[in-house]
Amino acid sequence: MPHELAGDGPAVRGDSTAARRGPQSSLLGPVLGGLVSLAAGLAIGCGTSSQPSTPIDAATATAPSRDPFREAGLGFERIALRRLRLSLEVPDPKGWRPVRGPSRFVRLEHSATTSSLVVRVWLEVNRMTPKSCEESARLFRELPKGGELLAREPRLVAGFDSEVRVGVRPIGVAPATSVEGYVTAFGARGRACLAFAFVTRAEGSDARRIVEDRLALFDERTLAGLRPEGFDEDALRESTPR
Repeated sequence: MPHELAGDGPAVRGDSTAARRGPQSSLLGPVLGGLVSLAAGLAIGCGTSSQPSTPIDAATATAPSRDPFREAGLGFERIALRRLRLSLEVPDPKGWRPVRGPSRFVRLEHSATTSSLVVRVWLEVNRMTPKSCEESARLFRELPKGGELLAREPRLVAGFDSEVRVGVRPIGVAPATSVEGYVTAFGARGRACLAFAFVTRAEGSDARRIVEDRLALFDERTLAGLRPEGFDEDALRESTPR
């Protein structure tokens, strides 16, 4: 049953030529020895450690950033959106919180990943298309669009003929290290409409990889697993635009 909610070199060998140079070599020996002793004394006075330094692990130094969804082990759980008569699967279900307030959309937020998910199902007066449902949805809420489009395709989502888009865009002035990505779906079934939008953001050198990984999760698992839970026209009228 769905959970209810009301993301070193080798040592250098000695040069035997110096031993055959006779007196000149014997004069240089004490002087060089003194310099070596002086250098050693200075090194000790500066507190040089005799212990070898710990080598830097290059693999660790360049390790990619960890993502909270991955940290949570990608434990997906199906949750019920009772008001919409829908259910869907999300990773790290305990990290999601519903946003309360007067809205035609159900909105969930995952603060650890700066992610949000908004969903709505409603009924219009006339027969609808994915395009007309999108236009209607955008009248009531700002929803993501634009940027670099990674995918755009028609798809059947929870019984709705839908258009799905996946996109990314940099945030801020170049060279931007913050990246935002989204998955949207707008669908129609007779007079009924569906709107789905997942938005997430990440920062740092690994930002794009992290964002694209999350988009794949929500496209292939959450959106693909969106499921009606017995809604009908009477239920849909509860969230019809007034």
